[in-house]
Amino acid sequence: MPTIKHVWLLLVHIAVYGGFANWLGAPLNWFALTYAILLIWVSCTDFIIFEVPDSAVIALIISGTGAHWWLGDPVFQFVLAAVVWGAGFWIVAILARRVLGENGLGLGDVKLMAGIAAWLGLAAPIYVVLCASVAGIAVIVLTQMRNKEALSRKAVAFGPFLCLSAWVIWLSGAGV
Repeated sequence: MPTIKHVWLLLVHIAVYGGFANWLGAPLNWFALTYAILLIWVSCTDFIIFEVPDSAVIALIISGTGAHWWLGDPVFQFVLAAVVWGAGFWIVAILARRVLGENGLGLGDVKLMAGIAAWLGLAAPIYVVLCASVAGIAVIVLTQMRNKEALSRKAVAFGPFLCLSAWVIWLSGAGV
């Protein structure tokens, strides 16, 4: 059941995503609103329960490829991007598990990258991963410096960082 904390989390997401759209001067059409709503859904859910909803990822893949079909883009390119990025993240997840002995990357993040790639294409997700990684590390370091007890859990939800980075990269026109 949603609590007041969940409402605030949603409002903060809407403000941040809207702020970036305004700052970058991006037109807010149906494609942008669909993408933002799906990314906010994934981000809030992952932040609260450390899970990426499969239905949101399916919606990302269908809406991303559908948007490109509607615009007359070669859909195969975006389907291929989803497969390549999903497979690449899956391999990283397997290697992290073997090297670290624990999950370093969840399968939700693997699926999320497939959904993001369906919107952005093959090359732009590189920037998403870079931005999300830098932002995630910065938040962890700043949180740890502020409060030594703040990160008593080892797990940090990576999905919110991926989602916001995907939104900014898409708004900047780096996709495709």
